[in-house]
Amino acid sequence: MSQVMRFVFCGLFVCFFAGCASTSVSKAAPLWVSEPDAEYSSSSYLNAVGYGSDRRSAEQDAASALAKSIRQSVVVAASASESFSGSDAAGFAEQYDYSQMVETATTLNDIPGISFKTNWTDKNGTVYVLAQLNRQETGAYYRSRIEETAAVIESELLYARRNEGTFEALAALNNAAEKALQNQEYLDILTGINSDMYRLVSLDYKSAAAVAALAAREPEKIKITVTVAGDDSGRLSAAFSEIFTSQGLKITASDPDARYRLSASVSIEKLDGFEKYEYVRYVLTASLEDTVTGKVLIPYSVNGREAHISQSEAAQRALRTVENEISNKFKPLFVTFLSGCAEF
Repeated sequence: MSQVMRFVFCGLFVCFFAGCASTSVSKAAPLWVSEPDAEYSSSSYLNAVGYGSDRRSAEQDAASALAKSIRQSVVVAASASESFSGSDAAGFAEQYDYSQMVETATTLNDIPGISFKTNWTDKNGTVYVLAQLNRQETGAYYRSRIEETAAVIESELLYARRNEGTFEALAALNNAAEKALQNQEYLDILTGINSDMYRLVSLDYKSAAAVAALAAREPEKIKITVTVAGDDSGRLSAAFSEIFTSQGLKITASDPDARYRLSASVSIEKLDGFEKYEYVRYVLTASLEDTVTGKVLIPYSVNGREAHISQSEAAQRALRTVENEISNKFKPLFVTFLSGCAEF
């Protein structure tokens, strides 16, 4: 279950339990006990009645019933709206599984518009509690959250457009995509709580899928040149290039417009003083640099030695070791960097 939905549906059980309002007792049951919507219009409120042997257990039962009612409202509203199924402006299909969206109930202390409206105790001591959601108040809360999140998304999209082909643009788009998914969850809730207010929402970024598509396409705009001095066979250049292309980046041999450069040098030298085997020492130094700012984004180095009965085979072993080091050590560094545009 998502973080947003977990927040929204995990705390009705805690909401207002600290309240000390007295429990009313009468012989005749109020209308809301059996027909809450007849007393409190369903167009203005989501109502749910719970009962128990005491006030606390009755509130827990009412909270669970209200959470279920909210869940059902979201699912029904989604099923009735064509906007929840189809293709977005970018041509990507969107399907949402609302049946799995909410599982159980919640803490809504920080969300306005939800309360335990009233209570009643029958002659046998059974306590009834009415849990209620004010559609207007809670809807306004979620609409505000949607608009605030949309503003962040638009800011990230604008930054990415102005800095196209950079790791910073990719980080901005990834953040925008994450925020767009979060906003979709807010929209899902709003459509079930207040469909009229939902219809007033207008998103310039269109949909979460559209933003995700932009983020997925950004890596191919990032150009990197790869040069490895001393790599006569080209094997190390190929090893570095494979890492970048596997992440969707574009490798170019000598493009003056390439924003990034992987510069490396390798040396494999014979070590003297050994009788039975031939030893060589290998040293690789590399750095991923921003050609505009001159900043080193990822420095990397590895060194060691290899042995064999012949010097040429020892050198080949050293070369294979360096290849493996690039794949096993440099690649995780780069993937981590790429995921968060982190600095090393």
